[in-house]
Amino acid sequence: AGEETAAGRECWVIDADPKPGYRARDERSGKFLTRMRGRLWIDKSEYAWVRVEAESLDTVSFGWFLARIGKGARFTLEQRRVNDEIWLPRLIQFRFDARLGMVKSFNREVELSFRDYRKFQSESRVVSTSELPEP
Repeated sequence: AGEETAAGRECWVIDADPKPGYRARDERSGKFLTRMRGRLWIDKSEYAWVRVEAESLDTVSFGWFLARIGKGARFTLEQRRVNDEIWLPRLIQFRFDARLGMVKSFNREVELSFRDYRKFQSESRVVSTSELPEP
């Protein structure tokens, strides 16, 4: 779909639409993916995805009507490069209308943000491997 800057990085933009008539080998994931449209921003220098947006084109059911997500549900995931070492999540957003067990309806908008990443540090020491006396 072109080129854009996302999170300060030069990216390729790729649109993903379901292929008409496609039948997946795995019916569970196949049904889900054939009802989704998406857009991805891929970092040109590292080939990592910087941002993903997805939208449901139709109602998606899970587990024989146990749960259903309505048409128009949206999902966004953003990553960023931390300490010039690793890509980690920055933001997750989703908005959906769902029905659980054909009884309870939900209309939710959720946003999770991640920040203040720090390297994990630990200390270790070598201890004697001699056998301990029995109690």
